[in-house]
Amino acid sequence: MVFNKDFFDKAGADYPPVDRSLEWPEYAELCRQVAQPNQDPTKAVYCGSVPDWGFGIYGKWLFGPDGRRVIGNMDSDEHIEAWNVGTALVRDKIAPGQILNTVAEPDLFTQKGTAMVWTDFSFVRDYQASGLNFGIIPSPVQSDSVTFVDTWTTAWGTFVESKNHHPALTFLQFLGTEAQYIRPNVSVDPPLSLKVAEEINYGAGDPIKQEYLKVLDGGPSPRCSFLRCRRARGSPPMYTTR
Repeated sequence: MVFNKDFFDKAGADYPPVDRSLEWPEYAELCRQVAQPNQDPTKAVYCGSVPDWGFGIYGKWLFGPDGRRVIGNMDSDEHIEAWNVGTALVRDKIAPGQILNTVAEPDLFTQKGTAMVWTDFSFVRDYQASGLNFGIIPSPVQSDSVTFVDTWTTAWGTFVESKNHHPALTFLQFLGTEAQYIRPNVSVDPPLSLKVAEEINYGAGDPIKQEYLKVLDGGPSPRCSFLRCRRARGSPPMYTTR
């Protein structure tokens, strides 16, 4: 997420932490401090981003640690609290609601219509070009959760029933190794490996990139899952991350 430091300064509110996620009640309280509601949506300054998918972006909240059980997770007190607290921000016009039918949240942030928004690093150049004084933070989490930073890698995997495990896992191995050195040269995104980022001196002289690395460093370490599958003779040992 990104937040507009000038709006926080004007409200006398503390900046959100870089090294941990705010829990939804903390996030909501901060949003209410900074927002400037107005019946005229063109004059309002919202604060916060409450997408419906944000409440379940970390699969553990929905399906538990093993990814197999909804009962006790999706209906937990912590998950219900997150929905109640988050949707109240939209209902009270603290976070943008129907106005998003006419403007995308990153554009609303660029236009100084909201003080904090869920976004990804690809929009940073737009924010910088607009002269915004902004910071980067992890996304909010439900109470008692670890810090969560989404790196959008959930789709990187292969089906157990696949007949082409070797090429699939070879590609995954490439994504997790050599491609991490290529990634910052062909996109605005940093390498997902902090070790690689250090090796290539990523973010040197760029405070925004350095702050992004701090956010990534605060997230939980990736878990590796070894797949039991039939591999072609001579295939190197492979693994996927999830």
